[in-house]
Amino acid sequence: MIQNATEVKLIIDVLRYLKNNKDQESKARMLYFIAKYNQNKLPIHDFIVATKDVTENELEHYLNTIHIYISFKNCKKKSLYEAVEIIISTFIKEKANTSYVQYFLDLVLERDNKTQAGISDFIDYWDKIGFKKSIPSPEGNNAVRIMTIHKSKGLEFPVVIYPFAEENFSANNRNKLWIDFEEEEAIDFPKALVNQKKMFQIMVKMQNTFMKRKVRKKF
Repeated sequence: MIQNATEVKLIIDVLRYLKNNKDQESKARMLYFIAKYNQNKLPIHDFIVATKDVTENELEHYLNTIHIYISFKNCKKKSLYEAVEIIISTFIKEKANTSYVQYFLDLVLERDNKTQAGISDFIDYWDKIGFKKSIPSPEGNNAVRIMTIHKSKGLEFPVVIYPFAEENFSANNRNKLWIDFEEEEAIDFPKALVNQKKMFQIMVKMQNTFMKRKVRKKF
């Protein structure tokens, strides 16, 4: 869900602070993000201590000293969408989780267009419904959906890949090692389970099959 993205949490915390600058929890989380991702002059704890009790204007001046320029007062005068855009451009780096941020922006724009929602209205909507939102899966496309074993029952998908199916999960074995493999190397899943409505196969030792196909293509 998008609420779990660090950048989305930051946007919500800034919006909460804009709604009520006495909200110490949201302010502390906002300051934590800024301390961790937007400055390197002070340790995180020292940065929060130095800024947690200052007024809104004093916080703006302090942020200016570390080259973060934002007017909270100006944000409150903007539309919801414009305020969120300012927050993103001020605090969030370009290489962040852009898919989550973009989907959140789409959600904000939808609310802004439908209800002319302000910051307070959007926070109320987020607390009731919005926090449950997640990026839609690309249905119908060539895509892999990763989910918990409880949902991957093979009933709604043509193919479900179930790695390590031959292992004893009751054993307390923490000696797992995940390694990268080259494209030329085999993909060796112990089993792949296929929807029984269409077909059922248990495939093991896929390495030989994979390599034989590669050889055939070459010759």
